[in-house]
Amino acid sequence: MANQVGNGVYSLGLTDSDAIATAQANGGKLDLVAPDQNGDGALAMPTTVALVKGAKHEQLAKKLIDYLLSRQTEQKLIDTKFARWSVRAAAAGDGSFKAMHVDYHAAADMFPRAQREGTILLEGRKE
Repeated sequence: MANQVGNGVYSLGLTDSDAIATAQANGGKLDLVAPDQNGDGALAMPTTVALVKGAKHEQLAKKLIDYLLSRQTEQKLIDTKFARWSVRAAAAGDGSFKAMHVDYHAAADMFPRAQREGTILLEGRKE
C-alpha cells in the first residue's frame, strides 16, 4: 500500500511506519500522518516479546529479552526507521506521539462478537 500511495496510484492508505520508510527510500512521495493527535490518539501496536513458560534456555532467553527491550535497541529501531517513536516517550506523554488508550482485556472479550458481526458485514448477509 505504501508503495502505491508513494507512486501516486492511491491518494492515501493505511500502513505501518516501516513500510512508509521503505517506500520513501525507494523514491515514493508520501508522508506519515498519525491520526487524532489532538483527540484520543492513534492506535499504536508496539512490537512485543515474551518468555515461553518452561523455555529450555530460560537465562539466554531473558538476556535476549533484556537486549530487545533496552533503550539502545529501541533507538536503533528508530534510527533505521523500523519504528518512528519511542514507546517510552509516548507512554510518558512527551508530546511526540499520542497513542490511544486501549483496554486489551475488554477488546479480547469483545472479539467473538466482533468477528461474527464483521463476517456478516463482509458476506453481505443480514442478521
